[in-house]
Amino acid sequence: MRSFSFLERAACASLLALSLVAAPAASASEFTPTKPVTLIVPFAAGGPNDAVARLLGTQLSRLWKQTVIVENKPGAGGLIGVTAASKAEPDGHAMVLATNVLTFPILNKESTFKPKEGVVPITALAGGPLVLAAPVAGKVRSMAELVAYADKNPGALNSGVLAMTLSHLDSVWLFERIAKAPVSLVPYNSSSHAIQQLAGGQMDMYITVVQAIKPFVDSGRLIALGVAGDKRDPRLPNTPTMKEQGIPFEASFWIGLYGPRGMPAALAARIQADVKQALSNPEALEQLDKAAMSPILTSPPETQKMMEAEELRYREAANLLQPR
Repeated sequence: MRSFSFLERAACASLLALSLVAAPAASASEFTPTKPVTLIVPFAAGGPNDAVARLLGTQLSRLWKQTVIVENKPGAGGLIGVTAASKAEPDGHAMVLATNVLTFPILNKESTFKPKEGVVPITALAGGPLVLAAPVAGKVRSMAELVAYADKNPGALNSGVLAMTLSHLDSVWLFERIAKAPVSLVPYNSSSHAIQQLAGGQMDMYITVVQAIKPFVDSGRLIALGVAGDKRDPRLPNTPTMKEQGIPFEASFWIGLYGPRGMPAALAARIQADVKQALSNPEALEQLDKAAMSPILTSPPETQKMMEAEELRYREAANLLQPR
């Protein structure tokens, strides 16, 4: 996806693997569900994962001529829903959409869930860059002001984080490793709650998806300090990237589709082909754009490569969380 250079690098690294698997997958017969298909969303209704799941469900129902049910199973930072999906029959009739399967063993040392063993990557569906937002009447209005203020007032700035998620680790990576700004992190269980607190001035900053903060930016309650993409986001055209402001930080979220452990590679490839078709029509693309997301639609090997590339970064970020 052009918006995220690290995804592009991961995709390029998988070209050799693709050359070995693409031809057989393309010639395989289509997946034909024999009963309703369940798309498990391991988060509450209303968020980006839920929105993409319902869009995908509608499109696949038309393609497969079969009912596709979206089932929300929130809890434990997504672990409950992902674990339930991992134990389903690997026949394509139950899958899970999630953004954070990597976080379970990284952020929770007691978690026994292992992404590479628990689920089979099918495709990265859609995503977008992250953006750092602050109250309009807050202490900082640019990345330069943030770094300068944090340097003079260590720990005085606070930033919300969505606990036990990749956004938590992205925040750590930005403030500790890249900007080297001593900022206090405040965990939240709900992104909507964090944004409301931010808009109310109870918090200094929050890094999240464009979709979540754009209405607040448009209404004048929040200011977008910087987009963590390799170029400006068309939905926030006046917001410079962090790189433009001297902060070499890129981060994105992406929603993946995963099958239960034991799903055959050929079946994952067939489903990916159908998903790609389902999300490539004008109606689906328009809905993704309205949700401030863009399609990615990687093959299973590409998706695996993306997970592996991100895991290295997030494990290093998690080490920064350790007491010093």
